[in-house]
Amino acid sequence: MIGTGKKTDQTMQHVRASLVIFLFAAVVLAAFESGGLLSWSYDLPINAGTEQLVSVIEKWSFWMDELGITQGSERIDEIMQDVKEKTF
Repeated sequence: MIGTGKKTDQTMQHVRASLVIFLFAAVVLAAFESGGLLSWSYDLPINAGTEQLVSVIEKWSFWMDELGITQGSERIDEIMQDVKEKTF
């Protein structure tokens, strides 16, 4: 049976592995695209919860800028734009 929790049950192992991969991808995306995350947060409807969320995202984005992490993604964006302009 699926989901029985027995040693032979690999469903939960797959769920855990998928969750780890998802969380890793989310952290990487949040680090390298913090500007996009910040821009997205400004479009949220205004209420107490989103104001707090925007504040946290602003701090996160500031930290990523301070660490220089966003510079790499900005440079990649510039290169991709140059390639796009030259090919199309």
